[in-house]
Amino acid sequence: MLARLAAVDEELHQEMLQSMLGKTEEVLFEQPADVGYMEGLCGPYLRVVVPASPELAGEICQVKITGVQDDWLRGEILDN
Repeated sequence: MLARLAAVDEELHQEMLQSMLGKTEEVLFEQPADVGYMEGLCGPYLRVVVPASPELAGEICQVKITGVQDDWLRGEILDN
């Protein structure tokens, strides 16, 4: 039963991630994800990773969601 619930949870999470493609979201950037990338959270508390420098930590930016990678979203910061 627990395995089935976990499978349903993962399926719903992936559907939510896919539904975000093409949308523009406000993202609060928290920390580096890798060299040259920052990660943060958008409104539905989904993890978003964009190419950016660590100076972005603590900033809120408009981000266009461009892809899904495993259990997080890829995006591009929009010019303000």
